[in-house]
Amino acid sequence: MDRNNTLKSITIGIVLVLSIVALCAGTVSAKPIEIRALPGSITTGSDMYLDGFNFSALQYSIKKNTTVEFLNLHFASNGTIKEDGAVYTTSTCKGSMRFIWFMGCEYRSLDPDKANLLSKILICFDKYDAPAEGNTKKTLATGERWELKEGYSLVASQVDLIGNKVYLNIYKNGEAVYDEVLQPGDYFVYNETIDDVEDITLFTCHVDSAFRGTDSNVVILSVVRQYSDNPKKIEIGDEYGDFEVKEITDKKITLKNANTISFSLFEREELLGDWIKFRVSENGWWGYAYTEIALAAPEVRESTGNPGLPPVETAVTNSTPTTAPTSVADTSVADASGDTDASEDAPALPPEDASATENNPAQETGTDAAHTESVPGFGVLSAIAGLFAVAYIRRLK
Repeated sequence: MDRNNTLKSITIGIVLVLSIVALCAGTVSAKPIEIRALPGSITTGSDMYLDGFNFSALQYSIKKNTTVEFLNLHFASNGTIKEDGAVYTTSTCKGSMRFIWFMGCEYRSLDPDKANLLSKILICFDKYDAPAEGNTKKTLATGERWELKEGYSLVASQVDLIGNKVYLNIYKNGEAVYDEVLQPGDYFVYNETIDDVEDITLFTCHVDSAFRGTDSNVVILSVVRQYSDNPKKIEIGDEYGDFEVKEITDKKITLKNANTISFSLFEREELLGDWIKFRVSENGWWGYAYTEIALAAPEVRESTGNPGLPPVETAVTNSTPTTAPTSVADTSVADASGDTDASEDAPALPPEDASATENNPAQETGTDAAHTESVPGFGVLSAIAGLFAVAYIRRLK
């Protein structure tokens, strides 16, 4: 009898352990996805020119079919880049707006004389970036406080009797910093002095229209933009991995490698900080640059129990062309003014179509010892083990 009780206790313990393992294995974690450039030779004398056409981690403007970021690599010997042999350049775009992409992030260049004071774009309502309600305008009732970013808020205090004038106030941490009376069609612009640069616009919006009703008054705003008041400042000599800032002009930032970069066969190495990395084949001197994006697990929603509704599907944006235009090695920009319009295009995500992945080596995602795959099936194994345990206990009875 004691033997049977002991066996039952052991079996129950095994089932509990397997259940805990299955529960832990079922926890979904974000797994980095590789965004690859086109592979190329890295033998002695080879050059690799990367831009938005052949590497979607670099900015590409579909509107003007041009790119504003370039990464050029010259291999002095097999897998080796000598000092100043790797060059990364980025240029301002959108004319007077002076948007700029720097190492995978979009900023606004605040200083018109030097492109090194970079403010993060916090809010940008235009046709490429809509607010939560799904359009490109913000409706604000009088007295309503719209919470912006970095402690700022906007209040439409009053609308006159015929709706021709609007009184807007902007606050920072609850304290009023600027107010103005405007008419529909006017722009509300809040400027500050940052890092000795005067009249830097931190918030702007267009007063689209105003309405006065019996119960409430509303103001409709469009072209809303907010920029960070804590900008990143790039200086000559700043280091990003093996790269160092070498040149800053009014429209361009240039980085070059300050030390020799050497790659080994079948190895992954950081190239431009932790943003762009490089992988070399195990069979010969060729490889590709890549970046990694961590994609969060899709949200799991409980069923509403209504059979009449179709199942909810998660849409995945596929903005990467399967056939890239011919790469351009020239780092000059397209406009006569020296600017290109590229702020509307974000780095593309990898395509969801498996066939597109097979035919496009620039986008395919691979695995190796350094990127192990999680193995599903623990839930099934524990269920089978539980069934065997139950059957065994019944047999002992």
